[in-house]
Amino acid sequence: MRWLMFWVLAIGAVCLQTTVVPLAAVSIPVFQIHHVCPQLLMVLLVHYSLHGRAPDVLIGGWLLGLLIDLNTVVLPDRMAQFGWASMVYGLLTLLMYLIRDFVFTRNRVTYFSLTFAACLIAEVWMRWVLGFFGGSTVVWWPLLLSSLATAVYTAGVAVIAYRFLIGRSRLLGLAFAPSTLRKGRTRFV
Repeated sequence: MRWLMFWVLAIGAVCLQTTVVPLAAVSIPVFQIHHVCPQLLMVLLVHYSLHGRAPDVLIGGWLLGLLIDLNTVVLPDRMAQFGWASMVYGLLTLLMYLIRDFVFTRNRVTYFSLTFAACLIAEVWMRWVLGFFGGSTVVWWPLLLSSLATAVYTAGVAVIAYRFLIGRSRLLGLAFAPSTLRKGRTRFV
């Protein structure tokens, strides 16, 4: 894994997440869900977990969570929440790294499914932690609906980003490069 490219993608994703993505937020008034945005760092986490090497992937997943922690904890009274995203992203990276030998890593359905599941776990966990440490009672129905909408939106973005990321695997220094397919042809499922 090339760390310079990892940081360029990660910082670029954070910049997009904080500036452009809120403009593409979706509201679902029927279920009273407001401001649903895709989690771009989760898309990177899934891609690197499926195609990177063990120590690099685990450190990278933790660092992506650290970027989320640094981005969300801006007030001194929220310091009790610092570190939870790093832990969740690190554990999700480890889980996806362990199951990647049992799934088809070059398939958009795999990307959608893994991104959906990982984002749902991370969103429910982080929203529960924010509610728990924020001193408010957690109401599960809106939390689950909002997390579900975010997970679906993020998984849809992951399918779109799949072709971009897989085509640049060699540049990113990941194990799978399109030129490793037979006869040098790139074929995306």
